[in-house]
Order: sequence, then C-alpha cells, then structure tokens
Amino acid sequence: MKKLISKLLISTTAIIIAVWILPGVTIYGLGHTINTITLSGIKYAFYLALLLSILNVTVKPVLKLLSLPFTIVTFGLFLLVINAIVVLIADWFMDSVNIDGFLWAMIFSVLITIVNWFLAKFFGLNEKENKKTKLLDQYGNEIH
Repeated sequence: MKKLISKLLISTTAIIIAVWILPGVTIYGLGHTINTITLSGIKYAFYLALLLSILNVTVKPVLKLLSLPFTIVTFGLFLLVINAIVVLIADWFMDSVNIDGFLWAMIFSVLITIVNWFLAKFFGLNEKENKKTKLLDQYGNEIH
C-alpha cells in the first residue's frame, strides 16, 4: 500500500510538472507559474493521476490488444497513440482538466512518462533494480 501511494504521489508530481511546462494542458488551480499552484490544483492533479492509473489497468490493455497489428507494423510507436488516447479519455472524464488536442495529449503522456521514470529512479522505486539488489544481497550473503 505504501508503494502504491508513493507511486501516486510521484505521478501527481509528474502531472504538476508537465502542466507547468506545457501551455496546451491546463488543470483548474494549476497555472503555468509556480505562484499559481493552489491546493485545489494539486487535488485535481492527484485525481488525474488516480484516474490515469485506473485507465492504464483497465482500458489500455484492451486498446493494446485491438491495435496489435498497428503496433507491430510501426515497431511499437503506435503505443504513443494509445497513451494519448488514454490521456484524452481521462480529460473527457474530468471537467477540471483541459487538453487542447491530440498532439498535446501525446506530448503530455510522453512528458509524464519521462518525469515519472526520473522521479521513481531518484526515490528508488524502480522495481527491477530493487529485485536485482535483493537477489544480489541474497546470493552475496550465501557466498560469504
């Protein structure tokens, strides 16, 4: 549970940073300067992170399955389109979020992914590295 909350907080931070950078994406209460960030904006960014997490678990696998031929032909680049569609679906559900078109949704999803990866790496939430570290620690202790 602690790891899930940590990931949601990192996603919320990534959304706030992306909204701050991109002029085509707005969330009520989050401006494009640091002075215009409000508590309600942070709340809506958290709701967006939660909704995107739910959509990534439910809708995204179906879209990936349906678009498998396109994904194969484009060597995986069609996954960017799927990510943008998921972001636009989240925009449709939330009145406090406004994305100015498909291109902004694609840029927003790429930026969120990059910032999420960086923050997870910075705070040590990368699962693969944690598994490797645990295995190395386990085998290292057995050797000595």
